[in-house]
Amino acid sequence: MKCLLKRFVYCALPLSLAVFFLSALPVLSQTTEEVFPPCFNESELAKVREWEKTWVGKKVNAANVDQVKNLLPDTLVTMMKEPARWGAKELWFEIVPYQFVPQSKTVAEATKKYSPNIKFSPNGFKTPWGEVYPNEFLEGYEKGETGAGFPFPKAKTGLEMAWNYDSLNYGDHWFRYIDGPSVNARTGGERKAYQPQWVIMFSGRTDMPPTPMIQPNKRGIRQALYMEILEPADMYGTHHLDVFHMDPRKENDAYIWIAMYRRVRKLTTTARGDTIDGTDENYDDHTGYYNHVNRNTWKYLETKEVIGSRHMVKENFTRQKGQAFWSGQLRERCKVYLLEFVNKDKEYVYSKSIMYLDTETYQCLYKEIWDRQGKLWRFLDSQIGVYKSVQGNQVIAPVGYNYVDVQRLHGGPNAFGSPKFGGEMKPDMFTLQHLQRVGY
Repeated sequence: MKCLLKRFVYCALPLSLAVFFLSALPVLSQTTEEVFPPCFNESELAKVREWEKTWVGKKVNAANVDQVKNLLPDTLVTMMKEPARWGAKELWFEIVPYQFVPQSKTVAEATKKYSPNIKFSPNGFKTPWGEVYPNEFLEGYEKGETGAGFPFPKAKTGLEMAWNYDSLNYGDHWFRYIDGPSVNARTGGERKAYQPQWVIMFSGRTDMPPTPMIQPNKRGIRQALYMEILEPADMYGTHHLDVFHMDPRKENDAYIWIAMYRRVRKLTTTARGDTIDGTDENYDDHTGYYNHVNRNTWKYLETKEVIGSRHMVKENFTRQKGQAFWSGQLRERCKVYLLEFVNKDKEYVYSKSIMYLDTETYQCLYKEIWDRQGKLWRFLDSQIGVYKSVQGNQVIAPVGYNYVDVQRLHGGPNAFGSPKFGGEMKPDMFTLQHLQRVGY
């Protein structure tokens, strides 16, 4: 009997250890869908499919927008009811079926690898623009030690959601050109823009070696953007370089080669709040938000169902001359996190913004912006699409977007042309020396 008991103990010990180790394995063996689940569970999806029987394929315009207004930002509903104010005979979009948008395998693998070790630093610190508070900054982020992927796959707070948004990388390298005018809806006047852009991630890389960061990275760069302006004609030959640092104590570097003067000029920090070339966005806006996470305080408001554009195709955009807002968007029912963010600088150009952050992709679908007096000022409608990178990985990225000034009735219907994700780019392209060489 004692012999049998000993055999049982000896056998049970390895089994208990096996159970212990196996309990940790699901984190490593989870599928992409388990790491980033669909926004609708089975019962919710059944209700969505029933709703779609009535709405899929329908054109929504001023005549019927009230029937879906609870699924749209109030700003968009108001605009659609008054198309003439925006230089249009009608503003409309089409409803398409909801489709789950899974993250790429590379992003999922990076998330599973690095996110378990992510934590907030208990220490705060001062920066040239204000203070980063304790438990607000990712520990090791300024050195590229947080790896890649989404740091908080099960995000619960506004700050965690904002850090996930910061982690979007579009295949590590991407090229595209902005094609679209600035439009004065009151007069119908247009000022066309055509601007090729190159972007490279130095850290937070998932798709292209080296991952998760280019080494050496002595300047501590997070990502960099290089842009050439071919239109409007008065800006032809202007080149722009924007360098985003990992350490928030370092201001982002922005330089412009001005063809007229054949000189490089550095943008001041305060200039980031200025509008870009007569558009209705500033340097911090882009397709949602483009600056350090900790420049703002972030507040999660609610999770909400909306109709948003997540499977847009560039060819579906349509508008007539003088129309300051796109029509033809393909919108589907989905869920978003509503995030309110307020810049810590009391003199900042915006008093607050609300971002509609897609719960599956962490892309910004809409954004509403208030001026210093607390009046609604600007509105962003962003259209997302699904692409393939050069390596064959899925890339979820904006197809186009529209910032409008609801006070001055001005807008910029932009589309991204010839996108290429994951192509080869040399880091030295994103230097001041390169900017000077191409200028001369």
